[in-house]
Amino acid sequence: MSAGPRAFFITTSKGLEPHLLAEIPQIARESKVTHGYGGVFVEGPIEDGYRICLWSRFAHRVLLKLETFSAGDEKQLYGGIRKIRWRDHFDVTSTFAIDFQMKDTWLRNSHFGSLKAKDAIVDQFTSVIGERPSVSVANADIRIRLRLVENEVTVFLDLSGESLHKRGYREEIGEAPLRETLAAAILDTLEADKVLTGGGALVDPMCGSGTFALEAALRLRGGAPQAARRTFGFSKWKQSDPSFFDRLVSEAKKEERDPPAEIRIFGGDSSLKQVKIAEQNAKRAGLEGWVSFKNKKMASWSKPKETGVFVCNPPYGERLGMEEEWVPTYRELGDTMKKNFTGWKGGVFTGSKLLSKEVGLKATRKEVLWNGPIESMLLVYELYSGTKEAPLAVEKPENP
Repeated sequence: MSAGPRAFFITTSKGLEPHLLAEIPQIARESKVTHGYGGVFVEGPIEDGYRICLWSRFAHRVLLKLETFSAGDEKQLYGGIRKIRWRDHFDVTSTFAIDFQMKDTWLRNSHFGSLKAKDAIVDQFTSVIGERPSVSVANADIRIRLRLVENEVTVFLDLSGESLHKRGYREEIGEAPLRETLAAAILDTLEADKVLTGGGALVDPMCGSGTFALEAALRLRGGAPQAARRTFGFSKWKQSDPSFFDRLVSEAKKEERDPPAEIRIFGGDSSLKQVKIAEQNAKRAGLEGWVSFKNKKMASWSKPKETGVFVCNPPYGERLGMEEEWVPTYRELGDTMKKNFTGWKGGVFTGSKLLSKEVGLKATRKEVLWNGPIESMLLVYELYSGTKEAPLAVEKPENP
């Protein structure tokens, strides 16, 4: 199948590049991987592009580079796009969409750039076969992504299609959903996989739609996070090899483990509605025997094992002036970790620096991550028992 090395750009959320950079060499073993802004560059066989689509926990998109050319004006942009043999990639019966991004360049309007690229592709089909493919922004068979930086255009074919953070299990979400890729990176930072495989447990007392618990369960179960996904960007690509990908999926399925005799991954919420949503998501993911969700208040949680990870993404009031109403929640969160989860590792992910101080515990690590456009932080706590040898560090809140 392979016809020499290909160039890819694997995108992710800002701040997750180190996680992706560490992960991709384990998936794409024949490829060269280098760091980039907002993702990583990969050079290797086309087969590794399929593997990344199937196995990556941190990637959003797998972009296959088709061409790079110089364009100092709209005429050169149009000409460069039209020179690409689009009939080698999709038929006139397929729909396509264009995503156009630009930086530090002569073009002032990305929408205009998209239109010029669309015209170039449509005109090529029309001039050769007398018919034109249709554009479908929402449900395109083929997605083309263009980047114009200064005078250089890079043309990518999106092999992933819908963003890879959508595993397929979360049809119902909570009020403030956390992307699956971000949840996976937070769990990675907390070494949750190491704790769980060592016999420890995981608790998320404010689980919402269950993302932390489900991502932890997917990792513990084994297999590929996208194995249940039905379609990808390469599904309608003329050069794709469905039999090869089907073989990859079959191999991934064989790596899935049976549910344990004892559940060690727990999620909870004070809202019964949220708990039911999380349970439905677990069912869709085939993880009923791996996770348990409970309708209970935070203070009533206690550690089910002597070692484990306590993790949550509490609300923080995105609009100005709304943070104050969540102060009691953050204080209760700190009290619960301190009193009920000694010996564990704690992780609190929040978009509020003010509220982070209300937890009342001294973080051993703070990592900046982005939740969409919101600069957020992961606070990591080592929840030692309150002895003289290893006192539990407590900070006095600035605004009691």
